Amino acid sequence: MIILKNILFLFLSLLTINCNSKIEFVFAGGFQGGTYFKIGESLNVIKDFKVKEISTDGSLDNLYKLEDKLADFSISQLDVIQNLAIGDRDLSKKLKVLFPIYGEEVHIITSKKINSIAELKGKKISIGDSESGTKFTSLILLDQFGISADQSTLEEIDSVKSLKMLLDGSLDAMVLVAGVPVKVLADLPEETKEKIHILEFSKESFSAVRGTNLIYQKSEIPASTYSWEIRPISTIVVQSVLICRSDLEEKVVKQFVESIWKNKDTLVTKHEKWNSLNKDSLKTHLDRNPEIFHPVMKDIFGNL
Repeated sequence: MIILKNILFLFLSLLTINCNSKIEFVFAGGFQGGTYFKIGESLNVIKDFKVKEISTDGSLDNLYKLEDKLADFSISQLDVIQNLAIGDRDLSKKLKVLFPIYGEEVHIITSKKINSIAELKGKKISIGDSESGTKFTSLILLDQFGISADQSTLEEIDSVKSLKMLLDGSLDAMVLVAGVPVKVLADLPEETKEKIHILEFSKESFSAVRGTNLIYQKSEIPASTYSWEIRPISTIVVQSVLICRSDLEEKVVKQFVESIWKNKDTLVTKHEKWNSLNKDSLKTHLDRNPEIFHPVMKDIFGNL
């Protein structure tokens, strides 16, 4: 009888440990201090998560970190994933999209001498760090506007260095894809308006972008988001999405997803971008590109 009680106690103890177990995982963020990295940090607020975060060079590097099994979950730009899924079937099999989080605005920042995207032809342009999502998006967009390396100088330079070069005149323009407000831009003083500004997307520009067959949506950078740019700026957004390795146990992926949606209100207290999490956006993308999403998303969509 005593032995039976001991066995029952051990069973209940193990059951309790299992129920209270944490998901331990490695999250590939972006550069330290950036939005991606802060999104990863915010996940620590969820009680059943134990997060180890590693810094990376951005969206493209994040995909490679998952492919090489150096991370389990991450965040990336959807257009980067869509393009790689077309050209690299092996990579697309090794990682899957979970759900969209927020949109990242395209900032095309130029000297005051340039007033339209068409005027970028023949100019020296920074397209972002070599392994960043900005670089990938820049190449896609510029190609749609007829701007290529054959006629323009396209430099792979990170945003901080690019901004310094733009301000001292050694660059004509730079592309930066990031959710507003972007800290490196918000930190610039008001007098910066004498040297640089942000180009708007015209109706023609937006039509050209739609030709990529990728989901780019119209957006606006609100007036005075940056002290040196008081106009509202018409632009487009690139969707950022949470992703994971496709070989993770489905029960782990399911718990990861459900925990985030259940704790949305708590996550918002740690990072405002979680406010953009919504079922309509998920359904739109899931219906459009079901093959790049993890299978569990179809199973749990109705429960979100």
